[in-house]
Amino acid sequence: MTWAAHQLPALIVSAFTIWAFWLIGNKRRLGWLIGLISEVLWVGLAIWLTQWGLLISCVFFLFVYWRNWVKWGK
Repeated sequence: MTWAAHQLPALIVSAFTIWAFWLIGNKRRLGWLIGLISEVLWVGLAIWLTQWGLLISCVFFLFVYWRNWVKWGK
């Protein structure tokens, strides 16, 4: 597999995650939703690359994003 096939998707998903952190830092609730979406993308990437350690952390981050998104909505 070429460099782009392995690295480019991860770079794109990383940029999406950074965008989520930026929004959260600006106290925008939308950031938590973007973070949830980015973690779903990370899960797909972890499965595609068979990176099971990454998959475990993605599941925990999904839970944290979801929890905080719900708490910020109250």
